Amino acid sequence: MKRQTPPLDAVEAFLQAADAASFREAADALAISAPAFSRRIQALEHFLGTSLFDRSGPRVVLNATGREYLRAIAAPIDAIRKASTPGAGRAGSLRIMAPHSFTISWLAPHLPGFMAEAPDIRIELVVSRDLAQLARGDADVAIVSGPRDWGPLAVEPLAELAGMLVASPSLLAEAGASTGLAGLSRHQLLGVRWPHDLWRTWLAGAGYRGPAVGDPVCYDTASLLYEATAAGFGVAIATPFLSERLLDTARLRLFAPERAALGVSYFLACGDERAQRRSEVAAFCKWVRAAARSTLRDFEAIH
Repeated sequence: MKRQTPPLDAVEAFLQAADAASFREAADALAISAPAFSRRIQALEHFLGTSLFDRSGPRVVLNATGREYLRAIAAPIDAIRKASTPGAGRAGSLRIMAPHSFTISWLAPHLPGFMAEAPDIRIELVVSRDLAQLARGDADVAIVSGPRDWGPLAVEPLAELAGMLVASPSLLAEAGASTGLAGLSRHQLLGVRWPHDLWRTWLAGAGYRGPAVGDPVCYDTASLLYEATAAGFGVAIATPFLSERLLDTARLRLFAPERAALGVSYFLACGDERAQRRSEVAAFCKWVRAAARSTLRDFEAIH
């Protein structure tokens, strides 16, 4: 007997793609690889027997059939989500959303401090930077980077980011005198695909006036960026929260003493002010503000 409903993971991928700027962004939001994401979309299109996206332009967009399908399934899928999360918003539970690298590098290692203060709160981590998930109630509170269009969300600044240049001990030993801003053009720059233009912003803020530097090699996540930097691939901009673990273990060291603002901040966001007032959310926000201040102080003290 032919199955009557498509795989839910394929439908989830379709809904994510409908909201995202690209398949890559949608895959990142679901914390899966781009090929795995494409296979989910193809599985849905195979099930339906029709294409849902126009792939002829510079970016993939919904075609007329895709838009019609989205309208048809949006409400039922929302009902399934609500029915499948009976504990949503229940006292004693807290779902915290944050991007992959932030979660791995900072949030998960620091959360035991909050759990010790609030042992009765059950924590669930949602790895995503998709604000639509927060608006839908798939998470109670989020730590996300911006500025961006917040829509109706309740948002407050958490930490403004400045960066400093870092490299591996092996690169610094080999470079000798070719370190600091004066030697920057002799090295490969490393960066991330998003946020865009961090190197340009940093160089302008640091007052760089040296020889032209090459375009950075960009990685999909900050975690991968810093691992590549620690392996000696080049020079990167270290930011608080994301580079803390590698700086603490001396796998990354200062390449130059200058620091500059990046025009990017972390924000605390909730679906609305009512969600913001929940006791579990308020307790977490109080804790994370203090933890973030401590991290920023430690980062500023690195010389």
